[in-house]
Amino acid sequence: MKVRQRLLQAVTIVFLGLLGLFVLSPIYFLVINSLKPFSEIVTSFTALPKNLTFDNYPMVWERMHYEITFLNTAYLALGSAVVTIIFGAMAGYRLQRSNNRLSRFLLLFIICGLIIPFQVIMVPMTQMMTQILQLNNNLHALIFLYAGLYMPTSVFIFHGFSKTIPRELDEVAMIDGSGPFRTFFQIILPLLAPAISTMAVFTVVWTWNDLLVAMLMIDDQAYMTLTRRQAAFIGYYSGSEWDFFVTSLFMSSLPIMIFYACLQKYVQKGLVSGAVKG
Repeated sequence: MKVRQRLLQAVTIVFLGLLGLFVLSPIYFLVINSLKPFSEIVTSFTALPKNLTFDNYPMVWERMHYEITFLNTAYLALGSAVVTIIFGAMAGYRLQRSNNRLSRFLLLFIICGLIIPFQVIMVPMTQMMTQILQLNNNLHALIFLYAGLYMPTSVFIFHGFSKTIPRELDEVAMIDGSGPFRTFFQIILPLLAPAISTMAVFTVVWTWNDLLVAMLMIDDQAYMTLTRRQAAFIGYYSGSEWDFFVTSLFMSSLPIMIFYACLQKYVQKGLVSGAVKG
């Protein structure tokens, strides 16, 4: 029996090791190719650099206007996360506490947004934002657009997590004279920390990596995001600048990888919370 357990443990370790190498391989290829000149990249994408160079980084930094572009992207990512978390938490908590026919209908109506493909709403959304409201090239409006796209997921997660918070806390707060908003922000919201971390990771990563909405809503150079700038290195009618493109990918991915690594341990906890309590 011990031999079988040790064999199973060894196989598991080898499998997880190979899986880890597979997951980390894109980062490896980004790093080694960002240190190559263009000629070496087109010759072999997988080979190690023969002529190590760091010239790609200052060139990409300058051409992407990295400081401004980074701030634009961070503003959108963090702003959409804050709006999504605040309104999603309030809606999810209130719908879970109400537990009547209207709240159940509203919850189902909101969650139905999860099954609607973005391509279905892409054209009318673009026409409304650009032609009717004229809110293209507006980062403030884009924050609320992203938040609206993420709201079904946010309500779903916070509704499930609110089940783990005892209703007695609401009753005690009400007896002490606390109003609904004070109860939520001072008592309930701190207890939603795992769900908040989950939604923070989701919204920041999704917004940071988004290209489609940015291409539809932004055409002014001053408001472009990192992914929007990266697309400029891929030529549709001319040659693609693979050395700059790969380097820009690594420079843009590094901040979000650090952010995800810091918060990823809360993601699973926030997702499964509420599953053990009806």
